[in-house]
Amino acid sequence: MNVRFPALLVAVLILPCCRNEVEETAKESDPATVERDRLMAMGKEVIQELATTLGSLLNKAIAEGGPVEAVKVCQLKAGPMTKSFNGGREGVNVSRTSLKYRNPQNAPDELDRKVLESWQHELEAGNSLPPLSIELRDEDTAIVYKPIMLQAVCLNCHGAEEQLLPELKTVLDELYPQDKARGFKVGDLRGAFRVEMTR
Repeated sequence: MNVRFPALLVAVLILPCCRNEVEETAKESDPATVERDRLMAMGKEVIQELATTLGSLLNKAIAEGGPVEAVKVCQLKAGPMTKSFNGGREGVNVSRTSLKYRNPQNAPDELDRKVLESWQHELEAGNSLPPLSIELRDEDTAIVYKPIMLQAVCLNCHGAEEQLLPELKTVLDELYPQDKARGFKVGDLRGAFRVEMTR
């Protein structure tokens, strides 16, 4: 038997698919979306470059002198390196921040705190965090954030008080008298990389 679909039914079945494709194409070519994607990609690239550089620096320090050497290198080299790092791009500033910071210079501002507290709530609810997020500070400034999750090796310097070596505690107390970055467990939110960019 030959079944013929009325033209109206065909239109009803086909047009929603076409509309979705048109909406998706329009979304992809929307200037705000294109700009957001560009900033996210740039932020991701800068963070990866910095994280790789810092990781090599700290791994070398741990291999040569253990956690005590890593803390000294972190204070003498990693901090200044982070502040000066921009991946060769103008209008880009990189930093790290945390709700439980070690260095007061890394204390979160109001926007940082909002992002970090939102992530903390997500983790406590059993949800995973986005690999990156972006926030607009104003019309000219965007900030890309990447969560820093605590790994096992980080416990050497950021673990429970009773786990820390006595000599490490001495160095931490000397270098960071306002230290709040202890008592973490593997998988905790340590903080965030943040890339502030002028658009």
